[in-house]
Amino acid sequence: MGMQEFSQVLKKEREARHLSQTQLSECMSVTPQAVSKWERARGCPDMDMLCKLASFFEVSLDYLWGREQSAAGMYMLPDDGTLRILQCLGQTVLTQDTYDREKAIPLFLGKTYADAEMHVEVWGNAVIDGSIGGDVTVGGDISCGNVGGDATAAHSIDCGNVGGELTAGGSVDCGNVNGDVTAGDRVSCGNIKGDLIAIGDVTCGDIRCDVSAKGTVRCGDIGGDVTCEADIHCQNIGGTVGDAKVVYVEQADSR
Repeated sequence: MGMQEFSQVLKKEREARHLSQTQLSECMSVTPQAVSKWERARGCPDMDMLCKLASFFEVSLDYLWGREQSAAGMYMLPDDGTLRILQCLGQTVLTQDTYDREKAIPLFLGKTYADAEMHVEVWGNAVIDGSIGGDVTVGGDISCGNVGGDATAAHSIDCGNVGGELTAGGSVDCGNVNGDVTAGDRVSCGNIKGDLIAIGDVTCGDIRCDVSAKGTVRCGDIGGDVTCEADIHCQNIGGTVGDAKVVYVEQADSR
């Protein structure tokens, strides 16, 4: 990295703003010949001028000298008319990808941000590499690690543990859920510390509160009431049982 990289970045930044060498020289209070030398790697401005150029283009000195991407992460990309998806955390570029309506939007969080209470919202399908410390809301399907807060998706959810409530328009595959679970299709998960409402079949661990399902329910203990339009296979039911075809209970509380 050095003068050659600087000359390329300088020219790219100038042209991105549709400035001529003369116009840039006027902004920097230098001659057009000086700008021309910089862009041909025939000369290099002093530190004061480098700082002035970085401030003018709103980039870091490291980027201007060719050692990193720009703060927005965009000027290093080719100006070829391609719609790209760029994920940044503050000024840090995490991932970049080309838009494809048939493909989920890939996001990278990694272990660094898993404990941060950061909320994520995606207008579309999302495949998130890492866990989310806060809430996540997705307009399509979502696949991710653990979710520290609520998880909401218009379609399916495939994730680890959920620290809050889980709401999905489609199917659910997850770990333990610390709140209510509402799904428009089947549910496969660990323990649920709230109510469960599902349109499809349910396979899970213990359910602390009430259960309402249109499909078959296979679980551990149920702490509340149960309404099921198909069969129920469980260990204990703490409340009452509504409509159900067949109820298989290893040990039910007497009431």
